[in-house]
Amino acid sequence: MTLTKETALQDVTIHHLTKLYEEFKKDGNETQAGQIIDLLKKIKTSELVIGFSGHFSAGKSTMINQLLGEDILPSSPIPTSANIVKIKKGAGFARIYYTEEGPVDYEEPYNLESLKDFCKDGDSIYRIDIHHSALSLPDGIAIIDTPGIDSANDADRVMTESNMHVIDILFYVMDYNHVQSEVNLSFLLEMTRKKKPIYIVVNQIDKHQDHELSFESFKSSLMETLQKWNISYEGIFFTTLKQAGHPYNEYEALKTKIHQLFETKDQWIRPTIANAARSLIEDHIKHYEQSFEKEINQLSDQIQSLKADQTNDQNVKELQDAIRKLKETGEKLELEFREELQNMLKNAYLMPFDVREQAKHYLESMQQGFKVGLFFSGKKTAEEQKRRLDEFYQSLVKQAESQIQWHIRDWFVQKSKEFQIYDDTFSKQIQQFAVVYDKERLKQLVKPGAQVTGDYVLVYTNDVADDIKNVYKLAARHLLDKLLTIVEAQNQNSLKEKEQELAREIEAERYQKRLEQMEQELKNKNEKLHNLLSKDITLSGEEIKLMEAVINEQEHNAKKGTWEVKEKRLENHSENTGKISVEEMDNHSLTAEEMVARLKQAEELMNGLNSFPSLVADLKDKRERLVYKHFTVALFGAFSAGKSSFANALLGKSILPVSPNPTTAAINKISPPDSEHPDQSARVTLKTENDLWDDLKLAMDHIPDYVTCIEELHAWLEKTDPVRAVKNHEHVHLSFLQAFVKGYPKMRPYIGKEIQVSLTESRSYIADEEKACFVESIELYYDCELTRNNMTLVDTPGADSIHARHTDVSFEYIKNSDAILFVTYYNHPFSRADREFLKQLGRVKDVFTLDKMFFLVNAADLAEHEDDLNLVLSYVEGQLAIHGIRSPRIYPVSSKWALEGKRGDETRLHASNINTFEQSFYEFIQKDLTGLFIQSAMHDVQRTYQTLTQFIQSASLDEREKVQRRIVYQENLSLITETITQFSADSYEGLVKHELKELVYYIKQRLFLGFSDLFKESFHPSVIQSAGKKGREEVAVACEELLGHMKKQIIQELQATTLRLERFIIQKLADMNEELLKKIQEVDHSLSFSGMNEPDFQPITFQAILENVQGNTFKRIFRFYKNPKTFFEENEKEVMKEELKKELEPYVIAELDREGERLTEHYVQEWQQKVEELKNQRIYEVQEYVNTLLKSLSEQIDVAELKDKKKKFEQLILS
Repeated sequence: MTLTKETALQDVTIHHLTKLYEEFKKDGNETQAGQIIDLLKKIKTSELVIGFSGHFSAGKSTMINQLLGEDILPSSPIPTSANIVKIKKGAGFARIYYTEEGPVDYEEPYNLESLKDFCKDGDSIYRIDIHHSALSLPDGIAIIDTPGIDSANDADRVMTESNMHVIDILFYVMDYNHVQSEVNLSFLLEMTRKKKPIYIVVNQIDKHQDHELSFESFKSSLMETLQKWNISYEGIFFTTLKQAGHPYNEYEALKTKIHQLFETKDQWIRPTIANAARSLIEDHIKHYEQSFEKEINQLSDQIQSLKADQTNDQNVKELQDAIRKLKETGEKLELEFREELQNMLKNAYLMPFDVREQAKHYLESMQQGFKVGLFFSGKKTAEEQKRRLDEFYQSLVKQAESQIQWHIRDWFVQKSKEFQIYDDTFSKQIQQFAVVYDKERLKQLVKPGAQVTGDYVLVYTNDVADDIKNVYKLAARHLLDKLLTIVEAQNQNSLKEKEQELAREIEAERYQKRLEQMEQELKNKNEKLHNLLSKDITLSGEEIKLMEAVINEQEHNAKKGTWEVKEKRLENHSENTGKISVEEMDNHSLTAEEMVARLKQAEELMNGLNSFPSLVADLKDKRERLVYKHFTVALFGAFSAGKSSFANALLGKSILPVSPNPTTAAINKISPPDSEHPDQSARVTLKTENDLWDDLKLAMDHIPDYVTCIEELHAWLEKTDPVRAVKNHEHVHLSFLQAFVKGYPKMRPYIGKEIQVSLTESRSYIADEEKACFVESIELYYDCELTRNNMTLVDTPGADSIHARHTDVSFEYIKNSDAILFVTYYNHPFSRADREFLKQLGRVKDVFTLDKMFFLVNAADLAEHEDDLNLVLSYVEGQLAIHGIRSPRIYPVSSKWALEGKRGDETRLHASNINTFEQSFYEFIQKDLTGLFIQSAMHDVQRTYQTLTQFIQSASLDEREKVQRRIVYQENLSLITETITQFSADSYEGLVKHELKELVYYIKQRLFLGFSDLFKESFHPSVIQSAGKKGREEVAVACEELLGHMKKQIIQELQATTLRLERFIIQKLADMNEELLKKIQEVDHSLSFSGMNEPDFQPITFQAILENVQGNTFKRIFRFYKNPKTFFEENEKEVMKEELKKELEPYVIAELDREGERLTEHYVQEWQQKVEELKNQRIYEVQEYVNTLLKSLSEQIDVAELKDKKKKFEQLILS
């Protein structure tokens, strides 16, 4: 080949490329220099190169064979082409480019089997050029086949992209099932950026099924995705090589387009040369940057070292501003305190009606002439005056405590956290903050001679309120002075730190300027190279001869070979099959599978390093927990809402009987099959004797004293009419008792046991009342999409379950399930039981990290018009909002149509709306829930990387430094261990106690705020219809019902309190962990902790609430009842309501106080245990960390290997 002939075909000429070649060689960049040679050859041959790339096993090789009319390339359902294969018409030889040897030419006739073996050998061969003398391709045309871009190792990707510089047009072949793969889209986007003309070929469209998705929708979805990714393309073809007559097959159009490209080849080559030259310049700049790498790293290390101890990433101006603000903190804090205290005292409501009345009674007792009794009246009068004063004083102090004292305390707690004050003494002063208001001041504020009128009572109570506010103001001011003193002292330390940071930042900026200078040099190099392309350049004769020699050397140094395939190369190939492909991963949206792969890579990197067993174990634990993570989905709703039919719709088959009896409903679980429980089997758990006894006791009016066991009770019921034994003559209880009597003889042997049955047999334990009333739970093992996604669906007892223990069961599933599906019915969206349950959901919704609730309006097919359906949905949304559930996810569904649809009726399936729900639901499970765990796992990966980095630094020290560092590490370990051991969590424990006290206090407030509604729901004309004694018995029944609802509300409030308190404890543990970390990083700033796993808490139950309070407890009040007319129409009902509230309130308060003490004891113990566990865990981690570093100082360490692992770790984290 000679370079004396110039052509006007290209904008970038031979002269331009030669100058680029010289620059690349001068900078030591052999790779890009070699690619310039390829472009020079392309200019001289005017060769149009059409490339085929794409997803592995998308059918590229098969398509090329068919286009060429000859079976040259290996094709298979699995990836075959392992290197770059170029095919063109030529002199009749195949040139094989070996990785370890020079090229070898094999002449025609070809041994096609050997040639295919060469194409598969991606280890010892990196490129094959086939010059076929009888090929149907025109002269000056070449076809390139590349390994799939999802090939088995990194080298494949490099090879695939390394030949793109000579390809003029790229046909990107996708598998029909992977058109929207991120790998495909990322590659196409990169080609778009490189301005590479692309034709997209969607192959294997014979896989398309019209009943699953219309072809037009498939095409539209693809177009939309390409548009979203900003991918440019010349055209799209949909093809199949299996079904030539396929209605959507465009293979013939593809062939026509390729032949058209042959005829217009000149218009494609020039832009390829120009774009490739510019792309090579960009690649060379990256290579050139490596010459600065050492200095850049040194400067970066110096900057990092200067900034290592800085707590904030602030520039000089920001640090100067921070210093100024620190100096102004005290003044601003005092001003804020004055404003906050003023608002606090202004809004404090110290004199509600009952306290004002007590003040009035006290004033009356102080009036001249006031006396009590006829005899010894002086003493009795004084005692009465004292009693009234004490009563007024106690109420006032209690009111001041809730209205002022708590708020002042909360303000100081907030400020302590805001200013990061970890002073145990001050924290205790805040927790113990209280005002002792002198009772004598109440006497002193009474104006002598003043008459007790409404106006004077108002004047007096205002004087008292102002006086007590002034006392609080003085006490709060005293606490503020202590806060200001601490903040000022703390600010002095911060001020010193900021000033030191400022000095470091100034020096770091000096180093940064040098980095910017180097960046400018790179920019200048970039401009110089690009300017070369825009200049008119003429080569000297010597330069032309030199380039000719270089090109000819490459062309003529090939050896001659024979068609004997070298066994070693095939062996190498077989040894390297199945390698894992390394693809770029989006760190911000990792899937579970990607995170598992990342953890696996991290484990493999760390395996073989004996110094990191604990970290490797943590990575393995995280990976296994992610792989085997199981999700529990709880299904709630009233029994009539169609929960079971909805469950069947989700499962795609009628697994659960649709009409269970509400009195005997058990907990039904549908779980994935396993080795012990095959598909379509079931495990039935029967109630214990104790549980069965409790259920019977609840259903019966009374049980004779001589009946002491289940068998005796059954015998007694057989002789007695169950109607007479049932409680309150309720049908729900009667049905249960009758089922028990009939079923006991057959079920007696199985009480308290587990039995294994088939799926078919299990139906009778759900639907047959005579069996079902003995069942506690049934777990069905069934293989379907839901269970294959590691989910267990729990069909809970209905919201209107009669069994008391189901309240606890339901709450445990609310608390611990991963998702909650609440099913209500189109015709009756909310029963009372629904509303009670929703109220509980509303109490705890905000406690959960994620909103895990889905609300389904079942039987939406009953809606005659869309407007009717929208009306119901609006009502449901409004009801949810009333119960504190805002922005809910609501889905109208038809279980009936969904099940029909999943059996094959696509129209029904679409109309059922089940797909909309399932899409949202599965996305929540697979992305949102898993995302939290992925974040935690990524933290462990980063922590491992940090430890490895520190390990390398220690191992790189010389012996003298190692001796010194060993002493430092051992001293640090001792100091840190002591710091953690001696750390006091008392202030946090005080916050936990205070939080619980407030939570219980507000339970009392809420219970009686809603008392009127509770009373109306129990005392109504349908229950109370008679006069006299019978009427009073009906009032007693209504009172019993009210008490039942009150007890249930108390239990639910207490349950919600446990959840809120547990969340608060978790937050305080996190705060404590942060404080601990801050303290130990003062000793060793490189230390970090593993991510905190949320602790499990021992459950606490609330069964015996108001146990000794029955309706008859308040029979004194029933005397207010005469007859229904006067009760409902003449306001006797209001009198009874207020009297009942007054009588009931002390019992409720006493009960809450008892439960509050029990909760305090329980959760303080839980807190202390979690604190010790956390401290022990952190001590263990610190010891492991230091021991690892000590090993780096004492063992022979291959630092080069570790640095290589570190680089791979960086790629792993940043990818």
